[in-house]
Amino acid sequence: MKLMRKLFLISSLVVLAGCAHVVSPALRAEADKTLSPEVLFSAPNAHEGKTVVLGGVIIGVKNTDGGASLDVLEKPLDSRGRPRDTDISRGRFVVQHPRRLDPVIYTPGREITVAGKVLGSEPRQLDEIQYPYLMILSRELYLHRTTSKKRAPEVHFGFGIFKTF
Repeated sequence: MKLMRKLFLISSLVVLAGCAHVVSPALRAEADKTLSPEVLFSAPNAHEGKTVVLGGVIIGVKNTDGGASLDVLEKPLDSRGRPRDTDISRGRFVVQHPRRLDPVIYTPGREITVAGKVLGSEPRQLDEIQYPYLMILSRELYLHRTTSKKRAPEVHFGFGIFKTF
């Protein structure tokens, strides 16, 4: 009976850990939950100094002597803090990180979640326009594992009719 309790407890902990948010509870508690991404991206300078949690897809990374900056296309986050696979985006933002980040690991297309302080906006060249990038000073940065679109081998059932080789 004790063995069953231990197995249940361990399996419960494993399940709960798999559902945990990628940002620490302390930093999520500090984040302004009333500030929607739409409002933040429309007026970033009005929210300077606030802590936010954002996520998206990496567009590019640039290392300097002072650390790294990541250009990110914002995506809505799911309940665990992972960017959703959607075409919805409120804009682009730049994450300023205090340490250098390897551009072979932090490649375009990878998903990240960042918790940090809003620094306002900065106009940067985007094609033929000056685009106002939201600037975030990273306090926590989480790089999500890559996922393959084809997670398991395909299994087909049939009677051999219309079988292709």
